[in-house]
Amino acid sequence: MPAGHQPRRVLAVGAHPDDIEIGCGGTLISHVEAGDDVTMLVMTGGELGTRPSGTEHADRRSEAMAAAAIMGARIVFAPFRDGNVPMTAAAVDFIEATIREHGIDTLYCHSVEDSHQDHVLVGRASVAAGRRLGRVLHYQGPTTGRFNPTIFVDITKQFDGKVSMLSQHSSQLAAATTLDLDVVASTARYWGSRSRLGLAEPFEVSRFAWSITD
Repeated sequence: MPAGHQPRRVLAVGAHPDDIEIGCGGTLISHVEAGDDVTMLVMTGGELGTRPSGTEHADRRSEAMAAAAIMGARIVFAPFRDGNVPMTAAAVDFIEATIREHGIDTLYCHSVEDSHQDHVLVGRASVAAGRRLGRVLHYQGPTTGRFNPTIFVDITKQFDGKVSMLSQHSSQLAAATTLDLDVVASTARYWGSRSRLGLAEPFEVSRFAWSITD
């Protein structure tokens, strides 16, 4: 743990397995390396995700668990179905209960400017559930639309770890157009260039309370 660092309790929320790793996997690795407690909350099992040709089923929960194990994070699954996340009290309450259970102070979630309905609904539910938190940040995904980040995290040293996590999602790497490691790398280089860093992950901010001495 870096000298003087006050450990944070971090929650990252994603609609499907691999959403979190794509959007903020390198940043979460940095949190773990800093001594922070990290929880990944996946709202569905990704049952509608693309499957490799000739296969009937991909155990995407197991893929997500393997990715979380590489990072050293806790992983929690909500009981909702892929493509049918409700924008009701049920989704908000599940996220809020996770925030309370783990004493969360920093929340990462989907941008609400997205073309996938689950991402939009999970992003909105996360903002509602995190309404009392001082730090709420939105990550970018492959289907995110308008995105104007103001915070950037240097993941140059963590990028190989991010790739290792994403590599656990073999079913999506084999068949899904939304998970392409070349695109992940070029995106990190683009935002690194924009932010005067090496490789970077970008974030929009709903709220960011900053202690200068923290």
